[in-house]
Amino acid sequence: MISIKSSVENSGFFNDIKNCSCDICGKDNISVVVHYKHSKPTLAECKACNPQLFRAVSEAQKEAWINGE
Repeated sequence: MISIKSSVENSGFFNDIKNCSCDICGKDNISVVVHYKHSKPTLAECKACNPQLFRAVSEAQKEAWINGE
């Protein structure tokens, strides 16, 4: 679940990077990957808890921004 495309294009699942608390380690006011299911947030993971996913979503967001999405 790495795509940051709209929920319609990705069967209701997508990710976004936001600033909030991590549901895994509990750190507050940190950048996290928020998992969404049908436009509702379900889980937030920081870079320390899931570095591979954080990098992948970060790169996907950069590409989307460069492409004007």
